[in-house]
Amino acid sequence: MIEQMGPEHVADVTRLHCAGLGGLLTSLGPQAVRAYYTGCVRTRTAVGFVALEQGVVRAFVLGSMYPSRLRRRVVHHNRGPVLAALAIGFVTRPRSLALLVKLSRGPEEGDYDPRVPELIYLAVDATSIGSGAGADLVKAFTQEMRGAGAFFYELSVDDADAQAIQFYEGQGFRRVGRYREAGIARRRYAMDT
Repeated sequence: MIEQMGPEHVADVTRLHCAGLGGLLTSLGPQAVRAYYTGCVRTRTAVGFVALEQGVVRAFVLGSMYPSRLRRRVVHHNRGPVLAALAIGFVTRPRSLALLVKLSRGPEEGDYDPRVPELIYLAVDATSIGSGAGADLVKAFTQEMRGAGAFFYELSVDDADAQAIQFYEGQGFRRVGRYREAGIARRRYAMDT
């Protein structure tokens, strides 16, 4: 069953994010991930859905019509916990600060428009891969973007993630670019709504 992401899903979404996704947020640790998603469910800038199986979150998707505004809105709606989690993350995981500095410079080569609607995160529990949960979440997200007036949305995939590339291409995403950021080659895909 697909439903809108809410506060009751944050713990499971945090677990799935930390287990299956990389990047700056994961490098900051579970407290930062939890603070981020708590802020996301408090702002209308974020669009999130979960796939439930017997009441347990097996997969989730999160994105935004306005991704360049999303981080500011998350901090605004959960300021104390987000700032505390960032401080703890930078102290206990100093490499995350170096990653933040690299990411703040933007792509080393190639480019993409951070203002277009974007699917930012999608994760599926390892036991649910192949169940159709990811495809169902993409459909729900696409419908939400269409309803919000987007003609298309984009996402990024690490060049080395063959499983994700195969999944997104199988869902009908088309490749629209390529860039390198923080030393990692990424592909940019788009989906018409």
